[in-house]
Amino acid sequence: MKRTMCRCTYFTAVIITALLFCMAIIATSPLLAATDPTEKQIAATGYIGTRIDEFHTKLKITPAQEDQWKKVADAMRENATTMETAIQARKDKMGTMNAVDNLKSYRDVSDTHTAALTKFITVFEPLYASMSPDQKKIADGIFSHVGEHKGHRHHKGSKK
Repeated sequence: MKRTMCRCTYFTAVIITALLFCMAIIATSPLLAATDPTEKQIAATGYIGTRIDEFHTKLKITPAQEDQWKKVADAMRENATTMETAIQARKDKMGTMNAVDNLKSYRDVSDTHTAALTKFITVFEPLYASMSPDQKKIADGIFSHVGEHKGHRHHKGSKK
């Protein structure tokens, strides 16, 4: 019984720590640093525009791939706007939410992120299929760290 309680307490602490970590990342987003909505749009456009240009160059997109690349770039822009809106809505409610509302708000941002990722995969997959082996290797490297949290350690658990 004591071991179960200890694991439950540990699990709760890990969840709370993960939530706080993610909230800190959201709160320090460069897109949220601007206070004027126009500034935020410029920041979002600039950041995403830079990423799109970087990926286009790194992936060595060919003229034959440009139409599919445009779909990927458009999805990245739309996803950035959608995520910014979801994060800002959460930020606007910070300090007024109770624990349950806070968790639901975090879930809403997570759901928005999942939908954005699904949208991105849908348009990226055909582009990836058209890539040369060298381009695929580069893409694999670019996306190999998606989902990793730097500095985040997972508990391995104790052996029974």
